[in-house]
Amino acid sequence: MELIDVANHSQLWGESYNRQRSDIFAVQEEIAKEISEKLSVKLNRAEKKRLVKRYTENTEAYHLYLKGRYYVNRRTGEWLKKGIDYFQKAIKLDPNYALAYAGLADANALLGSSTGGLPPKETFPKAKAAALKALEIDKALCEAHTSLGFSRLLYDWDFAGARQAFKRAIKLNPGYASAHDGYGFYLKAAGRHDEAIRACKQVQKLDPLSLFAHVSLGWAYYFAHRYTKAIEQGRKALEMDPQFAFAYRNIGLSFIQRGEIEEAIGALSQALELSGNDPTYKSHLGYAYAMAGRLSDAEQVIKWLKKVARKKYVPAYYFAIIYLGLDVQDEMFRWLERAFEERSGFMAFLHVEPMFDHLREDSRLVDLVERVGLGK
Repeated sequence: MELIDVANHSQLWGESYNRQRSDIFAVQEEIAKEISEKLSVKLNRAEKKRLVKRYTENTEAYHLYLKGRYYVNRRTGEWLKKGIDYFQKAIKLDPNYALAYAGLADANALLGSSTGGLPPKETFPKAKAAALKALEIDKALCEAHTSLGFSRLLYDWDFAGARQAFKRAIKLNPGYASAHDGYGFYLKAAGRHDEAIRACKQVQKLDPLSLFAHVSLGWAYYFAHRYTKAIEQGRKALEMDPQFAFAYRNIGLSFIQRGEIEEAIGALSQALELSGNDPTYKSHLGYAYAMAGRLSDAEQVIKWLKKVARKKYVPAYYFAIIYLGLDVQDEMFRWLERAFEERSGFMAFLHVEPMFDHLREDSRLVDLVERVGLGK
């Protein structure tokens, strides 16, 4: 290990460690202690306690947890299920491993999200139960408060509860990027755009190599109607990974709002290709087709989604946005009602989604927004 002063290109400290795999916790604590001393960092009592805190004494459970986090960070249905398997194995080895329960909560929540592929009613109750179990074991676990916050925001639509959970997580560990990201999502849903942008920029500072940090900031700009800035964030993510489908989706939706429909279709087509024909990107491309006046192409996407839905879950929200683009409002509201019944996470952002701006005065949309708990 080396500690480098990058401004002066000088080594402040260096040490070699050759230990048994079973000594991983001891060596981590030793390294952390030595680095903090060399930096002359003054830690308060809570920080010192967190520095040497062990969440498990079982090294195998710890490695299983790390593997679980790796797979969950891939954020596709297949990888999320692998992550769940690793977390469950870790919990089997150590039933009091709170971090593993928090990981299990995150994985289940993501399975019920836009690209997870499972119904929210099937996954979010599991996510919430795992987060609460983690807090039962360790009420000061930042990760668990963050996990609980996402369930409250995206499934319960308990916006005050979500805010409380994210703020608690940030207080417990100001350096945990996901807590700031969660708070940023709450701020987006609440329409507090400038604060959301600041929160997302903080995520980027804490985790500058995260592709999803760029996506999250891009969403904040998108909801704030700052579409050029949203496109910039998408392109920054693509500089890091040209295969990142999420970024192409963000770019495409922002192009639509700027009236550049052909550019939007190009970006969304790329997202669809990279995702392996995922219904999420297919539906957004269908919306773009409808906005371009390619009505037959949009209707073909609806037929395709209905065919897929006979074999696996396809969110009702996906049908709603295509009918929105086609301006078939009765059918669009029928599918939005189904999305409401499904507890779709997209509904948490109904109040700020630019696609619906021209319908803000429609009593049916006003009623839906109020029932979700937004706009109060």
